[in-house]
Amino acid sequence: MAEQSSGAFDACVIALYRASREQPADSFQPFALDLAGPLAPFDFAVWSRAALEDGVVRLYGACELRMPEGSLAAQRQMADRDVLGAAAFANLGRTINASPAAAFTDDPVVIAELLERFDLGHFLTTCLVDPFTSLVSSIT
Repeated sequence: MAEQSSGAFDACVIALYRASREQPADSFQPFALDLAGPLAPFDFAVWSRAALEDGVVRLYGACELRMPEGSLAAQRQMADRDVLGAAAFANLGRTINASPAAAFTDDPVVIAELLERFDLGHFLTTCLVDPFTSLVSSIT
């Protein structure tokens, strides 16, 4: 089993290297997320680029894959209540496990208008800093 997993991981990495040369830039992120899905199954994902400016997270771009319609717009409207994002930014390079998500916050608005409304139950998120640009890449 371990050899099979290792082989699948190796094949994924090789495919990602190839895709970085062959895929158009605007389609690389969804391609990479789809490719990684069988290795680490997920229902939906968001891969974003952001920066911390004057203590506020400024989102520069986000690639969403299979997110419930309207959920990112709802999240953006309550970005100041985003405890998961704040925790990820405070722990750069470490994966934050919000499972169940409702136990990660006591904010009734976030619970009712985001988590329950869009049936969002469990999250893993990791933020990494690009040493050259200081931009933060996040995969949730």
